[in-house]
Amino acid sequence: MSIQEIIDFLINGHDVNAQLIAFEQLKASATEEDLQLLLQTIKSESCGFWVRELLSEPIIDLAGAKALPDLLAALQKNYEEGHDNDSFTAVLMDLAESDPIGVKEQLVKMAKTASLSELKEINWLLEHCQ
Repeated sequence: MSIQEIIDFLINGHDVNAQLIAFEQLKASATEEDLQLLLQTIKSESCGFWVRELLSEPIIDLAGAKALPDLLAALQKNYEEGHDNDSFTAVLMDLAESDPIGVKEQLVKMAKTASLSELKEINWLLEHCQ
């Protein structure tokens, strides 16, 4: 399956085990050329909370801290929809711990124009940049 086909299956599928297998295939095969598609997907209205959460990992693998504006927007959307984001927050914390300088730089840039709710997430992630 292509990356687009996997994404479509993640969004529209009903077999969680098959979707997780497809997701592992996506993680193993996604390249920087696929990054824009992954970012567009997490911004899409058809993308649910679980797919946003899943895609956060390969997006971080491919883009690192540069993807934080899109990732924190997706995280906020998940919170607004009532989801706990446990896996999502875990991969963000891992990024902050593995690249504290890059994450701090990106978050400081974001904070200059952030809303109050965005500042809450920025400050939370800054705490993990030690």
